[in-house]
Order: sequence, then C-alpha cells, then structure tokens
Amino acid sequence: MQLGFLDRTPKGRKATDTAFDYFGVKRRVAFANDQGSLFG
Repeated sequence: MQLGFLDRTPKGRKATDTAFDYFGVKRRVAFANDQGSLFG
C-alpha cells in the first residue's frame, strides 16, 4: 500500500491503476452484478 498499488475499500483491497500499469496486466471490466459462475 505504501507504493500506491492497493486501495483499501469497505469490500477489501483493490488494485490501483498504477499497479496494473506497473505490472503490465490488462484490466478486467467487471459489472456491478457480474459475479461470474461458481462452477465454470
């Protein structure tokens, strides 16, 4: 958190844009009701 890679939110830790840029990882677009499937 000291480097600015994580934000603390009420739901837990969240990676910042800085972290995605630094590690070269693509951001995944998530929708509010998109929890995905438990079994695939």
